[in-house]
Amino acid sequence: MAIQREIGEPLRNRIHWMAGTSCGGIMASSMSVGIDLSDALRIYIVIRKRIFGGNTQMFPKHSSHGIETCLQEVMGPKTPMAKCTAHKLVVTTAKVTLAPSQLILFRSYAPRIDPKEFEQLGYFNPNKILLWKTIRCTSAAPVYFQSFNGMADGTIFCNNPCIMVMTEFQKLKKIENYRGKNNTDEIGCVISIGTGIEPSAPINGIDINLTHGITGITGNWKEVFANAKNLITVFLYQVRCFGFLGYC
Repeated sequence: MAIQREIGEPLRNRIHWMAGTSCGGIMASSMSVGIDLSDALRIYIVIRKRIFGGNTQMFPKHSSHGIETCLQEVMGPKTPMAKCTAHKLVVTTAKVTLAPSQLILFRSYAPRIDPKEFEQLGYFNPNKILLWKTIRCTSAAPVYFQSFNGMADGTIFCNNPCIMVMTEFQKLKKIENYRGKNNTDEIGCVISIGTGIEPSAPINGIDINLTHGITGITGNWKEVFANAKNLITVFLYQVRCFGFLGYC
């Protein structure tokens, strides 16, 4: 919003590619369907209690019903990613049914090639990917929300998507030029926006030592559970980011 005030017009009018992870994925998706940043902030404030409405069980912290209902209301229940034609949108998520987890990219575009070749080159058909489901995947923060179709928060694998989207830019250009589509786009500017740096806080450690197997918990169960909590805390302390590309 500060950048918009400086340039005197919506930021989305000056950019061509957008990529986001987690909350950044929500913001990038909102802008790609024409929702102004100030309107997105207003929507956040209005529906926040419906999204973070708690849960009847200990974990996850919040029920998925609230966020899924709100996403469908705002983005539309049947809006495909292909509808985001004003920009090329990339949203990250992590496939957590594999170990280690795998980076999955949902894109609003695909190379100008035969759709039968999409899967071979690592692309989904954007006409078959619903926007609200894309956002649900990238915002499925562990502990806070249940994973969605085996997908979880994009920060698990791609905390800052800027390098990724720059790689995607070059990949698309290379594929299309190889197929004779004459892609002459060049990156003119990259804008990277994050949520800041998490303040450091002291923790006692993350080591979980069981000298006598599972029975070893009896004597030092407080330390074991405290360190297990610290391990989760270290994992969850991530910075959500999103990036924009402008090309010449």
